[in-house]
Amino acid sequence: MKKTSLLVLLLLSIIIAKSQEDSSTIRNYAPKIFLDCNSCDMQHIKNEISFVNYVRNSKVADIHILISQQRAGNGGSEYTFMFLGQQNFEGKNDTLKFVSLPDNTSSEIRDKQIKFLKMGLIQYVSHTKLIDLIDINYEKSQEPEVVVDKWNNWVFSANSSGWFRGESSYTNINVWSRIEANKVTEEWKIEFDLSNSFSEAKYIFPDETISSINRSYSGGAIVVKSFGEHWSAGITSNAGSSTFSNLDF
Repeated sequence: MKKTSLLVLLLLSIIIAKSQEDSSTIRNYAPKIFLDCNSCDMQHIKNEISFVNYVRNSKVADIHILISQQRAGNGGSEYTFMFLGQQNFEGKNDTLKFVSLPDNTSSEIRDKQIKFLKMGLIQYVSHTKLIDLIDINYEKSQEPEVVVDKWNNWVFSANSSGWFRGESSYTNINVWSRIEANKVTEEWKIEFDLSNSFSEAKYIFPDETISSINRSYSGGAIVVKSFGEHWSAGITSNAGSSTFSNLDF
């Protein structure tokens, strides 16, 4: 029993010593980085990327990382990572980019940011004594599953809403509805929409009732043909009527 306890203590001592050795190596030899990003989750980045030293002064950093974000044409955002080498890495610069999808969650975008930060930092870390502590793994991508779209890229949606309120001398009803049909491919962008609204207000007096009715209808269409990555041509049309705006058609 005593031998088993001594063996466990010895193994724990070795593990602790190894952990302390790795921590000391990271503390003494890891590059110092200054992260310049207004929209990043700094605490999450520090938790996920622990093989660098973080500094608050860009002048003492070995790597100044500037992360910017701008709206992308697909409705998502384009993220740019600029790695600017300083000190011993002077002149060793790099730029990485990725574009998020409109339906990406904040967690998915955050994970992608971590991935690109790691990929950009590896070229600097590989020139330090930390190279013995770094492993690179490759996850083989699976063959994409072929999905047959029975709707041929068409997306249909319908919305409707309404409300009613009233009292003994006043009532008001309002109803609104809209239907849309959209198709977006590499070659075409087609959109159709129809909407209508109805509202009626009644003012009830002892000897008469005054009623005010508003109706409106509208429709629109967009058809665009692509001629490559940068050019397209199309037409758009709109039609409608509104009693409130005194428009017959």
